Amino acid sequence: MAGLAAVTSKIQIYATAATLTLPPAIVARMASTIDSISGGRFGVIW
Repeated sequence: MAGLAAVTSKIQIYATAATLTLPPAIVARMASTIDSISGGRFGVIW
């Protein structure tokens, strides 16, 4: 996802996260990193 976010500029990028498979803090950290790379175009659907 980070690679896609880095090379695009016009699309919104969303991911779904299963909170039972990953700790919420890890998901939040990954989402924050991708959001930073994408310039604020990333969101997570819980």
